[in-house]
Amino acid sequence: MHKSHIELGDPALVLALNQAHIKGRKKHTKPERTGTMKTLSSLASAARKRAAYRRTLAELNGLPSKVKADLDIDEARACELARTAIYG
Repeated sequence: MHKSHIELGDPALVLALNQAHIKGRKKHTKPERTGTMKTLSSLASAARKRAAYRRTLAELNGLPSKVKADLDIDEARACELARTAIYG
């Protein structure tokens, strides 16, 4: 009686086993977002942007008066620059 012998280090066998394993697996997908999750995500994004806007505005307002004058940045211009930098 002849037994066939396959070595575990055989590259063809390893490839075949890997492909079989991959075909048998279920694909992992992200759960679909519900309306509530989308709303919460949107609110979180808006809060992050608002915080970034306020930090940017504070940085602009914190510039020395001479620098702001040289750059022609008054209060309205600082708001505009911060808004454009964060919100586009």
